Amino acid sequence: MRTSEQIQAEIEEKFGFFPPFFSPALHNSQVLENLWQQTLIAYIHNPLSAVFKEKLSAYLSRFCTVPYCMICHSCTLRPLGMKAEEVLQLLETPPPNVEEIESHLQILATYAELNVLPEANSPLEESLLICAIFIFLEGEAAETYRTQLRQILGASSYQHLVAFVAYVKTCHVWAEANPEVSYEADKRVLDNLSSLVTEEPRLIEFFRNYAEKVKQERQTRAERQAILAERQRNLEVLRESEERYRKLVELLPDTLFVQCEGKFVFANSAGVKLLGADNVEQLIGQPVFNFIHSESQEIAQERIQKLKTGKSAPFIEEKFVRLDGSVVDVEVAAFPFVYSGNLAAQVVARDISLRKQAEKERAELLAREQAARTEAESANRSKDEFLAIVSHELRSPLNAMLGWARLLRTRKFDAVTMERALETIERNGQAQLQLLEDLLDISRIIRGKIYLNVCTVDILSVITAAIETVQLAADTKSIELLSVVEASSSILVRGDFARLQQVIWNLLSNAIKFTPNGGQIVVRSQLIDSIVRISVSDTGIGISADFLPFVFDRFRQADSTTSRKEGGLGLGLAIVRQLVELHHGTVYVTSAGEGQGATFTVELPLSNHQVTNQQDVVSSFTTARNHLTGLRILIVDDEADIRDYVTTVLEEYGAQVQETASVDAALIAIEKSPPDILVSDIGMPQQDGYSLIQKIRTLTPERGRNIPAIALTAYARDEDRQRALAAGFQLYATKPIEPVKLVVAIAKLVGRST
Repeated sequence: MRTSEQIQAEIEEKFGFFPPFFSPALHNSQVLENLWQQTLIAYIHNPLSAVFKEKLSAYLSRFCTVPYCMICHSCTLRPLGMKAEEVLQLLETPPPNVEEIESHLQILATYAELNVLPEANSPLEESLLICAIFIFLEGEAAETYRTQLRQILGASSYQHLVAFVAYVKTCHVWAEANPEVSYEADKRVLDNLSSLVTEEPRLIEFFRNYAEKVKQERQTRAERQAILAERQRNLEVLRESEERYRKLVELLPDTLFVQCEGKFVFANSAGVKLLGADNVEQLIGQPVFNFIHSESQEIAQERIQKLKTGKSAPFIEEKFVRLDGSVVDVEVAAFPFVYSGNLAAQVVARDISLRKQAEKERAELLAREQAARTEAESANRSKDEFLAIVSHELRSPLNAMLGWARLLRTRKFDAVTMERALETIERNGQAQLQLLEDLLDISRIIRGKIYLNVCTVDILSVITAAIETVQLAADTKSIELLSVVEASSSILVRGDFARLQQVIWNLLSNAIKFTPNGGQIVVRSQLIDSIVRISVSDTGIGISADFLPFVFDRFRQADSTTSRKEGGLGLGLAIVRQLVELHHGTVYVTSAGEGQGATFTVELPLSNHQVTNQQDVVSSFTTARNHLTGLRILIVDDEADIRDYVTTVLEEYGAQVQETASVDAALIAIEKSPPDILVSDIGMPQQDGYSLIQKIRTLTPERGRNIPAIALTAYARDEDRQRALAAGFQLYATKPIEPVKLVVAIAKLVGRST
């Protein structure tokens, strides 16, 4: 690589002096070499005519911020026929407009190809000077004009023109970077060509203000550089600020969108995730309303109109639709701003799906709690009403029983009145007994402690026995009670005869209770595939549609007011449903409404073995004639009335009865003379019946350890029965007990049943 001194020597040899144009590059040999080689190739050795090159250089200098240096060309142009004034005119002429350029291009286009440059000062030369600007300039239009110019000049002339224009452009950049070059060059003209200046008066004015112009140009350049530096610093600060903002926006947990003219132009990472996109490119340019649920589009449209007025849209709840079609609950706010010169909106959205789900679950929980509370309150009311009804149903028969009992003790009545009084006492006692049985049954059902004595049962016999039981009650109200059997033989099921009879009896009793005098009740039984269907239809008061779903509920009655027409605890149908379900059957009710009667239907599965003989069928009624003559029976009960009643019954059947009121007295009696059979209460003071039987079973056989024993108690639960039998009693009977049943039980226990 040559040194700066070597290059300078070559330049001085070529020009006869060292032009100030090259002075700023003396400290850098590489820059100086580049400038000199461009000058040689594009200027000195360029085949373009000297006049054309100087004119074009002056013409293009109007695009340089330091054009004054071009006056130096006056010393070259003068011998070529141009005055300095003409050069100044070229410098100061404004650039041509589009219409002028089009006109000059049309002039050039009339020539198929310019193999040689046009003559000096000709119109064609002027057109070529003007059109050469587009080799110098940039832009789509300039490229079009360059293409046309290349076609007109031909490849060789066009390449020489391009090389010279590029050199001029380099000179401009060099002069702008080193404005002192202009001053030094023009000072040389002023010093060496004073005569020329004298001849050209306009040059005197030019050079008079030249120093100030150069100073102003340097100052302007320094100011411009300072402004550019400040702008660059501001841009850097802005870039850093934008980068921080972008990172902050990306890290925001909330979704941030920018929508302009109804389309997404920005979305952060949370927004991409919220709308189910894989990347932001899937959202950019998409219409906003594609992602707004139909339920929210109307309010969204209203909010957009509000944004167009420059007002913000506060947070409200909306629904968005993800790319996969799923719906997400969001909370949305929007704020207007200007984006790329257009009104836009910054949208903040928060996914509130979890909150909405929690609110939904909380509402459901509250609803369930309220429903449970309502149900509990209803159950409490039902229980309160039930207790009031129990009190009423127990007190009413007691009133009749106690009333007649007092009258019988204090007055004398004829035989008819006496019979009526006894019948009333017995009927009301049976009513109380049935109430207690219902209460015990429902208690067993609630605790799951009810048991069935399952065997093969003829359901027709069950129906017949139930009808016989309620026939008298039906006759009393002149109710026609019909039985329709759609089977020629027995209908066998597996079940508990007594419990099935209780089901039919309850349904019939219920029908009789709610059927007015002169009505009709029809019991229909029919075989349907593998089931037997038993229906009890009446012409009674019917059931309202509102109460129909609650007919089989415990403690529920259609009328539980104090003014109700019919009595009862409201447990019968609840017991029916439970007993039917224990038999693997179903029960349901239909009614056309109040005053339209009702039909209760029971469906039970048939037994696997249908037989026609009756040997395995449980009879609906058992008659046993038992005699207790000669039996020594010990009665143990702390209630004197009970002891007196049982003693009377048993003595009528020939038994020899001994009474005791406590466990100790019973043990003394057994010690003296062991009885043939023991009938003992369970609940007694100090020591109960369990204690008694356990002590007896510890005695020796000779002293009575094996005495047959019956537990006769008011404790009527199944677990009470099981406990009594486990303690050592052979039989278990509940109070009150009918005389014949007590006699049959004793006879059975000692082997005297017939």
